Amino acid sequence: MTSAKVTVRYLPLLLAAALASNVVLAAPDAPSLRTAPDTPPLRAAPDTPPLRAAPDTPPLRAGGEAHPIIGTWKWTRKFNNCTETYVYGSDGSLSVTSGAERSDNTFTVSRAPVARGFFEVRMRVTKDHRGTDCAQVDEDDTGKEVISFILFEPTQGMFISCSEPRLQACFGPLVRQPN
Repeated sequence: MTSAKVTVRYLPLLLAAALASNVVLAAPDAPSLRTAPDTPPLRAAPDTPPLRAAPDTPPLRAGGEAHPIIGTWKWTRKFNNCTETYVYGSDGSLSVTSGAERSDNTFTVSRAPVARGFFEVRMRVTKDHRGTDCAQVDEDDTGKEVISFILFEPTQGMFISCSEPRLQACFGPLVRQPN
C-alpha cells in the first residue's frame, strides 16, 4: 500500500482525532504532523486536484441555502484557557472576540470545498477594537486580510481551521453554539 493510499484511508480517523483533541495540530513553526518518528509528513493523494482560488461569493449556496459556516462558533485554548468566538453572518459580516480583543470583519467562503474537503475562507478586518487576544498580542489588525481553510466534521457541528488545505498548522475544533 502506498503512502498516498494510507493517507487517504486514515484521513477521517486523523480528522476525528484532531477534532476530539481540542489542541493545535501544529504551530506555524512546529515540525510536520507525523504518525511515528520515522514516517514522512501527511501528504495528499497524487490525484488530488490543485487548489483553486475561491470566487468572491456571499456565504449562501445556490437556492439561498445558508453555508454551514453561518452561525456562532467557539474555541478555547487549553494552554491559557482563553476563548475565541466567531459569529459568521449570512450577510458576509464576521464578529470575532479573542480574549479581550474584539474585531469587526467581512468574509467570503467558497460554495464548495476547494481541495480535499477544505473550504476557503477569506477574512478582512474592517475594525480592530484592540485588546490583548488569546495569543497574548495587542496590535491593531485593521485592514489585515487572512485566508484560511476549514474542514468540517461530518455533522458540521465542529470544524478545524488551517493555514493551508491540509492537516498541518491547524487549530480547533471550533464548536457550533446554539442560536
